[in-house]
Amino acid sequence: MADKKRKKNRAFPRQTVVLLLAMVILVAVFAQGDTVSAVVNEAEAMRFSAYSASHNIEEGVIFIGVYLIHKDSLTDELYEQAQQSASDWNQQDMYYKSELADGNWFNLSNSTALADITGSGTIVKPEEMADLFVKYYVGSDGILIDVMSGQAKNPFDLVDPYNLSELPELDPIRTQYTYSNEVTSISETEFLTNRNSWDKKTLRADVYYYQIITTFFSLNLRDAHTDECDRQLANLYACYTRLKEDGNDSEADLVYSLMGKVDAERRCVVFEKLCQLDISVLSELNDMVGGSYYTSKGNFKYSDDRSVDDYIYILRNSVRHEFAFTTDGERSRRDDGRYDNWWIPIVPDEWDEDEDVPEPEDPISPDEGLLSAVTDSIEKCQESYGNYYGNRLRDADNVIGHAEYEYSENIINTANAQGLGGDTTSLKHILNIKEGIVEDGPGELKILKDILLPRADQSYSDATRQGTGAEYAAAVANNRGDAAREDALNSQHDTLEAKRNELQFLIEERRKRDEAETMLTEIYDRITAANDLKETVPGDAFSSRANQSIDEHIIWLKEEARSIQNENDSLSSELDALKEKKEELQDKLQAALDDNDLAGAADIEAMIAAVDQDIADEEDRLRNELQNADNAGDAAAALVDLGDSMSALQDRLEDRAVSRLNDGDIDGLMNSIGALAAIGATDSLNRLKDKMEDAGVSAEAMRAVNSAIQESKGEQALADSGSGSGSGSGSGDGSGSGSGSGSGSGSGSGSGSGSGSGDGSGSGDGSGDGSGTGDGSGDGSGDGSGTGDGSGDGSGDGSGDGSGSGSGNGSGSGDGSGSGDGSGSGSGSGSGSGSDSDSGKKDLSKLTADDLNAAIAALFGDADSMKDEDLAAVVDGLSQLSDKGCNAAGKLCRDYAAIAIARGNKYIYKKYTGNAQMEYVLVKTIADVTSYRYVYSDSRQVATLTKGSSVYEFTVGMSYGTHGGGQITLHGPGVLSGGFYLREDDTQEYLKCSAQYIANNDYSICVTENVDEKAQELLDMFL
Repeated sequence: MADKKRKKNRAFPRQTVVLLLAMVILVAVFAQGDTVSAVVNEAEAMRFSAYSASHNIEEGVIFIGVYLIHKDSLTDELYEQAQQSASDWNQQDMYYKSELADGNWFNLSNSTALADITGSGTIVKPEEMADLFVKYYVGSDGILIDVMSGQAKNPFDLVDPYNLSELPELDPIRTQYTYSNEVTSISETEFLTNRNSWDKKTLRADVYYYQIITTFFSLNLRDAHTDECDRQLANLYACYTRLKEDGNDSEADLVYSLMGKVDAERRCVVFEKLCQLDISVLSELNDMVGGSYYTSKGNFKYSDDRSVDDYIYILRNSVRHEFAFTTDGERSRRDDGRYDNWWIPIVPDEWDEDEDVPEPEDPISPDEGLLSAVTDSIEKCQESYGNYYGNRLRDADNVIGHAEYEYSENIINTANAQGLGGDTTSLKHILNIKEGIVEDGPGELKILKDILLPRADQSYSDATRQGTGAEYAAAVANNRGDAAREDALNSQHDTLEAKRNELQFLIEERRKRDEAETMLTEIYDRITAANDLKETVPGDAFSSRANQSIDEHIIWLKEEARSIQNENDSLSSELDALKEKKEELQDKLQAALDDNDLAGAADIEAMIAAVDQDIADEEDRLRNELQNADNAGDAAAALVDLGDSMSALQDRLEDRAVSRLNDGDIDGLMNSIGALAAIGATDSLNRLKDKMEDAGVSAEAMRAVNSAIQESKGEQALADSGSGSGSGSGSGDGSGSGSGSGSGSGSGSGSGSGSGSGDGSGSGDGSGDGSGTGDGSGDGSGDGSGTGDGSGDGSGDGSGDGSGSGSGNGSGSGDGSGSGDGSGSGSGSGSGSGSDSDSGKKDLSKLTADDLNAAIAALFGDADSMKDEDLAAVVDGLSQLSDKGCNAAGKLCRDYAAIAIARGNKYIYKKYTGNAQMEYVLVKTIADVTSYRYVYSDSRQVATLTKGSSVYEFTVGMSYGTHGGGQITLHGPGVLSGGFYLREDDTQEYLKCSAQYIANNDYSICVTENVDEKAQELLDMFL
């Protein structure tokens, strides 16, 4: 789920919201929260008994940590703060004041059903909660109140971003500093006492540590940027409270989301200074803890480098210290005879072994506890920086993201204590469109037509017409070679495709909100405009890729037009109506034949022939309209209306061929070439040939298209019929093959005692089948050939079985024949084989559910007690066994998958269904099952994964990402479909995770290295 405010579902009754929100979402997340204890001050809170006696607590309030929050006011930020407080204050149970049970309180910590918060549940008496602390109350009005002062507080200011001693990310250092969870600062004497510095004789070193740590926590990391953020946040909060008071929840929610972005911006500044810059505060502190500014002789070292930022300069000079009689405590310690002269630094040549003066320690022995604390804090700060970086408001290089940024900036900059000056309505429309939500159809349609679609059209058109870009020009200028030039062109093409995908997305969003007839006319106009756009593409090295993209866009538009027609009967063409009528007559014909009503069947056949003539006449009319239309829109409409006619079939076959060429699917391209040749589509083949030359395909592919062009120019190809036979003898293996082509059939078969093979062949476009069987021992072969008349496509099947040791003698014979009718040419083939050995492993087809369950129990235990990782491994292993032919595994896999889904197993995610050829992994799931932290930025359409200092960024629609500041190349673009997905081959390469799609299921397993290893243990028991 994206990092954004919880959405309210207005369609749900109040009781359902309580169930879903309070018991499902909260209990699940609360149970697995990762929290860090922080400083608590009981004087800042009130006991529940005192608060409940003096204040009205609304029904529907959830008690989490020290927060009382009404369910309708719960936001991500408030929940995270409340969850953190539960750990800090050791108040782990969660309670709910139920509106379903007369306002009685219930403990939600173990709730699983609606009954748990109704009269049948166990009521918690107020006295049982009496000693719990309450610090904040958020009622149904959404205003957060500090219970001690009674004043409203900005939720984003509860954790002060500038008070380093209160930042949870820095708790490891603060604990080393104060030795306490109750205070944020201590005196030097307390610090030295806590560390027992006098007895351990580490006074100078500990004074050094105290100086740098106390200075660190007092640093001021504010600047002009954060000051502006503070001003904006204060104004937005004033607007938010006013909107909530007025009951304008919709706009208040929008303002709240903008407050989160402004808060993320200022915290980004702080955490950047702490850990992300080349010279950062924590990196400096780490060096200083290691002793870089320490000396036991004289005063400590310090820096006069004024080139660094003030806060770095201050930290470097924090070690300045007057060592003689600085405090009464130090004086008294110095007067103690055991410590004479220890406190005052000495010069090396003044030190005398004979005197009772300790030898100065030089260099310092670094404090490992402090070093570890700094390291832990750096990692926590880097994770927080990644989160805030992804959540802040940023401009985006796409139409929707830029529009969101533009309108958001306007609202943020014009907000003041009196109200909002920006266009919140338009921003709401943009956000709904981005999420695919239709809330105000007319208003959202206007934004689409007036702003978003014109910008997307311009962006895409400019990208197709720009020619080769700067990256390609640099590669040429620097003579980097063909590979660098190709990389530049491919990168530019990725950007172009992202623009096309966004344009098509916006067209789909308009379709959701516009009238079907208006939309169909719009699509026709766009087909015309796209064809015109091709005329403006510059003839340079990028032209083939630009034209490829436009071709794909036209294909998509045609499919969109047909989809609109299919969904709206009133928009169906006359040709569609005739075809539907023919289908009805064909059903009646079949019924008459089934009833042996030959006379009735003859009448229906005559009616079908008449409809066929009507269809042919309508196709002729449409073809004539296509050639002679008064305007391009009518021509586009005629093209779409041709539907499944020969002209449209040729058009779709050409479109498919272009798609396969663009995808690099040469085998598929060869099939398309053959199909175009079979229907005599010479024009399409010539156009395809030009595109193939531009794409630089192999010589073999070019020979194929040239041959097809010649074939398509001729009359119908000759077809043949014939038969053939063969015989042979064999051992241990059986195989058979058959081939045929033609609008008819060809077959070949072979059989023998032993392994036999049979071949059959025919010419003509049709189908062919071949089979071969053999048992025993020996060698055998068989051949069959034939000729026939036919047209169409050919296919062949073959099968064979063999057993035995592979030795001995035997004989066999086989026959093959083929026949066909019609015209054209093609081929089909088939083969089969059998094995002569057995490895000793179990026959997977004979495995039972009991066999599998026994193995699973032995490896992983009972399903009810399995860890998420083990259950994921079981589903993964069973799915693989099912793929290998184990029927029992397939059925059992569904059972275990159902258990995993019901439990919310963190390795399970919804499949991405937009690409049937490639499996994808949900990136958030990768973060859930690894140590990565995931943030998705809606405005930038960027997914960010962070782990320590390692940061990956992936952008929707782009076939590249970044890692460690450098660019990485992906096998395909990331996609957005309810969540952000990457191709499996990319997640394997960079994130060490793969996908295991569960058969006959909408879900998949995210397979980590551990899951894969455990699944292999299960497979090894049977393979």
